[in-house]
Amino acid sequence: MIGHRFAARHKVGVVLVVGMSMLAGACTGGRDPAPEPAGTAATPKTLFVIGSSPTLGRGLEHPTRDSWPQLVLDQAFRPGDVLYNLAIPGGYTSEARAGFDEALGAATPDVVAIWIGGRDDLEDTPIEQFRADLEALVTAAGAEGADVVMATLLDGHPSDDRDPAYNEAIRSVAAAADASLVDLAVVDVARIPGDDEAFLPNEAGHRTIANEFIAAIGATGPGTAEIAP
Repeated sequence: MIGHRFAARHKVGVVLVVGMSMLAGACTGGRDPAPEPAGTAATPKTLFVIGSSPTLGRGLEHPTRDSWPQLVLDQAFRPGDVLYNLAIPGGYTSEARAGFDEALGAATPDVVAIWIGGRDDLEDTPIEQFRADLEALVTAAGAEGADVVMATLLDGHPSDDRDPAYNEAIRSVAAAADASLVDLAVVDVARIPGDDEAFLPNEAGHRTIANEFIAAIGATGPGTAEIAP
């Protein structure tokens, strides 16, 4: 169901979609339109983003502006293209499927970007359950005809005992589904200082993550979002 509308920067229209325990936002690209050939009109593309607190920009001063999903929308999509940010604060992978299914009532995705699993790792969700939940999510996205881009979790922080088995599961699910992989575990992503939020990217970190996703989306081939000039 469509909730509160409000105006954001650069003529960006934002719609908050609230359902169950999820908070989702639908945003249209805010760049100046690129010229289209006479007599043609670009078909709007839709990006679904699935994740948890980092994908909502937790810890950022301006999360709506500076979080990686918004940067991807602004830099890699055309005006009129739409972002549904389906991230759930502290969300488990098992919860993400419900949010995805609910969003399908409003739109059909062209691209689905998945970066989730941190909560499963921290709370020791059994690996086989995590893998099954992720496979179900990826299968549902593929059934909609969407191109799927998946990301591994950030590498461990000294105060954070990460289990590499979760990233191995993400890599294997991506390979089996022929999904594009953004291997953030091997990327230097700047973090917010301090032990309590050391797993969260800062503004520079979000820009790095956005650039990795933009490269992967641009490599997915025809039929997906068009990379803006």
